This record gives sequence, C-alpha cells and structure tokens, in this order.
Amino acid sequence: MQETYQECDVLIIGSGIAGASVGYFLLNEQPDTSVVMLEAESTTSFHTTGRSAAFLLPFYGGDKVAPLTKFSKLFYEESPENFTTTPLLQHRGALHIANPDQMHSLERYYKEAISFIPELEMQTKEDVCARVPILNDNYVAGGIYDPDCYDLDVSAIHHGFLRGFQTAGGELYTNAQVVEISPNEGGGWLVASKAGVFKTKKLVNAAGAWGDKVAEMAGVAPIGLMPLRRTIVVCPLGEVDKQWPLVIDIDDGFYFRPEGEGLLASPGDETPSEPCDCQPEEIDIAKTAHDLEAITGKVVAKIDSKWAGLRTFTPDRVPAIGFDTGFDGQHDGFFWCVGQGGFGIQTAPAIGQLSADLLLGRPINTELLKQGVKPDSFAPKRF
Repeated sequence: MQETYQECDVLIIGSGIAGASVGYFLLNEQPDTSVVMLEAESTTSFHTTGRSAAFLLPFYGGDKVAPLTKFSKLFYEESPENFTTTPLLQHRGALHIANPDQMHSLERYYKEAISFIPELEMQTKEDVCARVPILNDNYVAGGIYDPDCYDLDVSAIHHGFLRGFQTAGGELYTNAQVVEISPNEGGGWLVASKAGVFKTKKLVNAAGAWGDKVAEMAGVAPIGLMPLRRTIVVCPLGEVDKQWPLVIDIDDGFYFRPEGEGLLASPGDETPSEPCDCQPEEIDIAKTAHDLEAITGKVVAKIDSKWAGLRTFTPDRVPAIGFDTGFDGQHDGFFWCVGQGGFGIQTAPAIGQLSADLLLGRPINTELLKQGVKPDSFAPKRF
C-alpha cells in the first residue's frame, strides 16, 4: 500500500457508469466539493460498464425505472458543451415478439407500457416479419413495435462523465482496491486502499457486483445484491440489414440486433454469480445459437466474438440510491448507489443527478420530478 493520506468531502468506490455519473453531477452541482474516486482495476470500464449491449429501451426496468430513463434520454439528446463530440444516441427501434404461447404476455406488456410510451404499435405476424424478414414466420405470432429505442455510445457516455469529473477537479485513482473501511471517531469514514488511505465525510458505494462486500467491509448490513451473468455473442447469419430494430422476446428470453455485418445476440441468461471477471460459458453460447436458429430458421455456423458481464440487481430489481439508515449512527454518510441491473447506462444521468442532490442535501432536481422520478422508490431503507 502506498503511504498516501488524503482528506475529501466525498469518496466514491467504483468508476463504472454509476460512480462516474455521481462524481460528474456532484461537481456540477457544487464545484467546491472535494471528490475522490477509487477504481480497483488498472483501467476504467473493465467490468459491467464496458460489456453493455448498449441500447436505451424506455420501459426497461418497469414503471419505477422508466422515469429515470426519460430524464436520461433528454440529457443524452442535448448533452452539455464539452461532454462529447459525437452523438450519444442513434435511432434503432425495438420489436417485442411473441410466439403463440406468449400472446398473453404481449397484451400485458402493452397495457403496462402504453402510458409511458404512447407511440407503441401492436403488430400482426405479417407486420413483424415484414420489419425483420429474417424471422421465422412459423415462430412468430405477433409483436409490439416501440419506435423510442436507441443505440447508446457507451464509451463516449462513460468517458464524458469521467472527463467532466476530472476537469472539474475530481481525482480518480486506478489500481486502488479498497482493503479496509472503518468509521472515523470524529465522523465520516477512513478508507484504506492500495492507492493510500483516505478520510472522507461521505462514502459512496458504487461498487456494482461488489456492493454488498463493500458494505460488509464498512460494517453496514448488505441489502441482498444479486450479480447475474449475461452472455452476448456476435455472429454472421445471412444478409443483415443494419436498419433492423432490436428484436426482443416478450418474456426476455433472448434479444438480437444488427452489429457490423452480423447479429449481436443474447439468450437472456441470468445465472447467479459471485462478483468476478466473468466469462461466457459454452452452454450459454450454445443456447444463443439454438435460440437464433429457432427464431430465424437459419443455421448459426460461426461465432465471431463472445463475452459475458454481470448485471447486478437488488431483491426487488429497483436500484438502491440513498444513505444507509444504520441503527446506531455509525453508518452516517454511507451512501448506496447500486443495483442498476441491465439499465445502468440508460439511466446514468438521472441516477447521477438524484444521487448528487441527496448527497448534498439539496432539493431534488425539478426536471427529475417532472419526469415522474420518486426518490423514495429507491431508498435503501426498504431492504
């Protein structure tokens, strides 16, 4: 461990999309705040953030998460000056499809989502196959088209937050795995890491799959985070039109979209895992190929690339954002920002803004409230 000792107002554990967005908005709201960010790996984007399938789907995550996405989409459409030099959104569209046994799921989804996405269009079997001709018409019974789905430039988004954080005076340490956390006698926390020791008034747990382990290190009760492995492959499959929408099984059993000259596809797996640098399993790769063959009627003869990432959920699959409510006062200043599951990129601006407002004790951003965000829905005290 380096012999470094430093004091700061806020220390963030984790430089993924959660930590990066919190740091960005903290310094945007209160520039004189001293903020340090610790990353265990040698580079940022090493785990979940760098392995995202990179799309914005308006109702993904349900009715509590959808308002976060609405706010975030506005940010991505008109990001601040110097945030990025490239467009962050590119229109894709999404096609939710159902086989004959899933039509009840299709109808339920439409009823739940239509108030959030008035542009949803019910699709016949013929409509679905006309939009994506590669689909097997013996498999498809109907669908829903969502025009409000976009590809996300994850790298530009993540680096925009990190660059803005550092430009505003935030300090980022890599190779800075946390090894010990203890309450400070005078209040706040002492955090020992491989980059040195830090004394902070407020500690932000943005450690993703490692969130419960960070809490336990600090003597804070875990909230039951569930890291779940998700597999993705890219493969050629006949002629692919790059303008096809994202195609999603209505019960989240699989999805695919154009990627380069082929398709990016996932079996929708959710395999429980310990926090780790996860890798794809052969059985999940095989299931992806099997799903594609059933959906399209074509043979998957080759896999060009494959990877896996951990999508970490809370027990109710709604993010935990807010201060811990330790019963003895020793946990004052311990802030949770975890459980973004598979929607971390598409909700990052909203989660960053909400976290900054709560950390600074400021009124919640009016645009967040206007979009329907209810801060109490995310309070960790519910666990």
